[in-house]
Amino acid sequence: MASSKGFKRFDEINITPLTDIFLVLLIIMMVVAPMLNSQGLNISLPSLSDSLQTPEKDQKVIEVDILANNQIKLNDELLPSSDDLTQRLLALKTAFPDGVVLNLSPLALHATSMKVLDAVEGAKISSLSIVEASS
Repeated sequence: MASSKGFKRFDEINITPLTDIFLVLLIIMMVVAPMLNSQGLNISLPSLSDSLQTPEKDQKVIEVDILANNQIKLNDELLPSSDDLTQRLLALKTAFPDGVVLNLSPLALHATSMKVLDAVEGAKISSLSIVEASS
């Protein structure tokens, strides 16, 4: 019992290290957060006034269809693979200057639509319309 008299009871919590950890995490999030916004595809959605206008009948667009079985049709031609889709879009870009209309089946995989969107971006086509095709 004599040895226990010399010790002082510790009943305070030091929150300085915990505060330091939270401040470091806050600084990391402040640095990383602006970088997260720079990734992705910029999409400009039409406004209400754009939807009220009647579309032109003489538009020359490239028709890309993604079927329910994830096959891709380019202007009613079934493509065996999506590997050369960017080169085909580049070749058709001058003949069809008004952009791309993507007819997307609701049963198609998201990965297939992303391949087509990457090909459109790779062909530097800035006008893209996405239409839900009837299944």
